[in-house]
Formats: sequence, C-alpha cells, structure tokens
Amino acid sequence: MRIEILCEGATPAQLRAARLAANRALLVADVTVLAAWAVRGRWHEWEDQGRELGAEFSEDELRALQALQAAEDAANLAIGRRLPHMRAVLDWVSD
Repeated sequence: MRIEILCEGATPAQLRAARLAANRALLVADVTVLAAWAVRGRWHEWEDQGRELGAEFSEDELRALQALQAAEDAANLAIGRRLPHMRAVLDWVSD
C-alpha cells in the first residue's frame, strides 16, 4: 500500500513535493492509518444514510478518525505552503 496524491494540473516536481509533504504529515500522526481508513469508510456510509453517529463508533475509532483528519489537514497545509493553488486528495492504493 502507498499514499496517492492527486493534484490536478501539477507538474511531476510539484507532485513529488506534495507526496513528500503528505507522507511526512501522515508519519507524524499518532494513528494506525490503515485502521483509520477502514473506520472512515464506515463513517461515510453512516453519514450518507443520514444516521446518528457516535454510538456506532468506539472512542478508539473516533480518536483514529480525528488523527487521520489531522494528518490530512497537516499534509494539505504543508502542500499549500509549496503549492498554494492545490489541495491534495490522499487515498490508499495497492502497489
């Protein structure tokens, strides 16, 4: 697995800088990122259905979601400093 950074209109050098910034931010996150991604999938399913959240998620899962969001925010902040016109979309892809 690896992190994919998608930035429309970015040059290869800009994509490399974005990928590096995002991966550094994700490494700093205090979370098992793969587990958080799975929880996030369930979270979005519940949101899409307009259902109440919270009761279906443990405190650990909610902390993982918060850490993952913080990592993505940090990645986008780092990317924005270098590439102010871009916002990264972080996603897992299989190698």
